Amino acid sequence: MVFALVHVKANLLVGNAGSRHELIASSLGIDQPSYCPADAAPPVVRRLRRLRRLRPLTTGQTNRQRPAEIIVAAHARLRTEANHWKLFAFFLLFVAGGAVYTRNPPPSVVKAYGVSSDANGHAVVRQLTAYKPDDQAIRTALKETVESWFTIEPVLTDDIQASRMARNINAVKAMMVGNARNQFADWIKADAPFQAITLNPKLVREPRVFNVALLEDSTAVVEFTTSTTQSPTDKPVVQKYALTFRYQIVPPTAEDALGRNPFGLFYPLFSMQKTQ
Repeated sequence: MVFALVHVKANLLVGNAGSRHELIASSLGIDQPSYCPADAAPPVVRRLRRLRRLRPLTTGQTNRQRPAEIIVAAHARLRTEANHWKLFAFFLLFVAGGAVYTRNPPPSVVKAYGVSSDANGHAVVRQLTAYKPDDQAIRTALKETVESWFTIEPVLTDDIQASRMARNINAVKAMMVGNARNQFADWIKADAPFQAITLNPKLVREPRVFNVALLEDSTAVVEFTTSTTQSPTDKPVVQKYALTFRYQIVPPTAEDALGRNPFGLFYPLFSMQKTQ
């Protein structure tokens, strides 16, 4: 009995016989049916044997592959994974470069400095505050702009271009910038103040400002009336207006501060409406 078990163990280690049951039966002297060749085995048995031979060694490999094929496949897989990382790194580099290229630079800050001397003659540098007229100064400038703009009065000079009315209108024209220049030129053609005073030297139009409202975003609304008479004895014709300005402030030079625009107000856009 001991010899039979040793013989069975040896056969199991060698693996040249059939299944374990066949080895044990043959060692004990038990009759077994004759071995069935692979071609004569049932289809299910042949399929199981084929699947057993094709058991995977690693993922995607079987024991039917040659060693060279296994090495080439593994090398190709590693190269593919490396290329994936390269593509991903290139994509991240492209995104980072685009972000740097399209970023908005910080806004520039302009600071003004003044240099003076103290009592001992030493230089003193001070940072100057930005020029900004107060609200009352802006209201005064807007009021004077409207009065110079709409005033029609008798001409006391031989040349109308040298008259005070012409100087007032030209001063207002110099304060118009951008699209307001074209708007003011269209108003001159439509209102024709110089032609009107030439045809009727007694014509008088007096504006009276009764409200100046400062709004957000450098916007102001001026409400005023004009009183027009064709002769001193006529009843005045009163018309009410609302004039909306978009204004900007440009610090005036020393000479401009003494001129017609001491506060540096300029108008890039305006709109006028009759309210009565």
